[in-house]
Amino acid sequence: IALLFFLLSLVPGMAFGQAPAVYFTDNFENGLVNWLVSGSDWALTQTTSRSGGSSVTDSPSGNYLPNAEAVMLLKNSIDLSNSVAPVLTFWHKIDVPDGRDYGYVEVSKDGGTTWTTATDYYSTTISTWSFVQIDLSSYKSLSVKVRFRLRADSDATVGGGWYIDDMEI
Repeated sequence: IALLFFLLSLVPGMAFGQAPAVYFTDNFENGLVNWLVSGSDWALTQTTSRSGGSSVTDSPSGNYLPNAEAVMLLKNSIDLSNSVAPVLTFWHKIDVPDGRDYGYVEVSKDGGTTWTTATDYYSTTISTWSFVQIDLSSYKSLSVKVRFRLRADSDATVGGGWYIDDMEI
C-alpha cells in the first residue's frame, strides 16, 4: 500500500491523497444545456449510452448526410488557469467509413475564433464504447472551449456518425 501511495504522489497536479481537479463534466443526462449545436444535427439519444440513459449524437435520425458539417461546442470557456496537467476525457462510438469524412475534437484558446485539432477520426468504425484521453497541458493557465465536429464530403458513402458520453476536463 505504501508503494501505491508513493506512485500516486508522482501524478502531476495531485497532492498526496487528492484526486485530480475536475473543471467541467457533462454526462448529457440534462440535455445539451452546456452546448451550442449547429442546427438539428446534434441531439440527445436514448438508443445507446455509456452511462445513464442518454448520450449525444450528430445523427439522431440515422446515418449522417453527405456534406454534413455538424458542430457541437461548449457554450462557455473552461478556466484552466489553476490546472497543472489538464486532460479532456470522453467515451465515444464512431462510424465514419469514408476516408474523406472526419470526426474532429478541437480546442480554442481565444473564445472560439480559431480552433486547433486535438485529434481526428476518419475511415474509422468503433462500434463499442471507447475511452479517449486528450492531453490539454499546452492549454494550462488558459481558458478554453472544446468542440466536436463531424464533416462529410459530398459522396453517398456515409455512416452512423458519432456518439459521445461522459465528457470531462
